[in-house]
Amino acid sequence: MAEMKRRRGILASVLFSLCVAPAAWAGDFDGSRALVCAPTDMYECARGVECMRATADEINIPPFIHVDFSKKTIHGTIRGKPDTSPIKNLSTEDGRTILQGVDGGMAWSILIDQITGKMSMGVNAATHGGHPIGFSILGICTARLRLRTA
Repeated sequence: MAEMKRRRGILASVLFSLCVAPAAWAGDFDGSRALVCAPTDMYECARGVECMRATADEINIPPFIHVDFSKKTIHGTIRGKPDTSPIKNLSTEDGRTILQGVDGGMAWSILIDQITGKMSMGVNAATHGGHPIGFSILGICTARLRLRTA
């Protein structure tokens, strides 16, 4: 009987931890910690053409996007070259962190769910001929680890 109560107590503790854990993680995505985001699904869309699946290399975005809230920048490395873009607008609304910027004639927007870290990103641009083109990027973000130095 005592063993059964102990097991129920352990089970209740585990279930309680699972229910409270997402609230603890939410702080990672509210702009208080630097993030690293990995694009997982990418699509290129042009007027009059079906959207096509693409790779990070094909659409010229970094395989990892670092978000530095303190410096108000996003940055990454594209084909061995570092690239940084300023965050012009930063807001939180309805459990989402929203970042927006303009860089090199392109406008971008990133929405990060504050509970799950799931990301959606849109990039809007025009070709050299002036034709509109857009990119839809889905991915996941995680808080960047801070390494301790002795």
